Amino acid sequence: MGELARFRLVSKRCKRLCFTIPHLTFDNRTRRPIDPDRQIQHNLFLNRWMDLRQDDGIKISTLYLNWSFEGSYSYEEFYVGKLLSQAAGSEVELLKIEVITRSDTAFELPVSVLKCEPLTILMLILTNQGIVRFPSLSSSYFYFLKQLKLENVHPEYEFIRDLGSSFCK
Repeated sequence: MGELARFRLVSKRCKRLCFTIPHLTFDNRTRRPIDPDRQIQHNLFLNRWMDLRQDDGIKISTLYLNWSFEGSYSYEEFYVGKLLSQAAGSEVELLKIEVITRSDTAFELPVSVLKCEPLTILMLILTNQGIVRFPSLSSSYFYFLKQLKLENVHPEYEFIRDLGSSFCK
């Protein structure tokens, strides 16, 4: 992401080119450890950049999010949730989320991701036997998905019950 930030500073044309990239990968696992101030600056940059894309109506075809919450700061869940909501606002079509969770917390998917109608493929892969928390009544949002892949995911019981009842009618 640092290279992208430097590239977009070269000229307005380069800045515009950076906004039009349809396939995005965000991976924080390759640059640990990082001091808290730099992490906050990095997350703020990502959120501003995604806001500008969304404001310009630039769609995202594919988003791969590889994120580790191990040893991370407590506010990172907020930034990741916002990033996923921004992707949904940019009409993401394929969303692959690989997350290394903390053992004491559940990973929560934002409602906006589940309501994103262009989203046809959702892949969620958790490490550390992670628990995923879906918003209530979330199974009713999955009707537009063509593929749902859950790997190493332990959904809360209510989601499994709701999902089963919505597909077994």
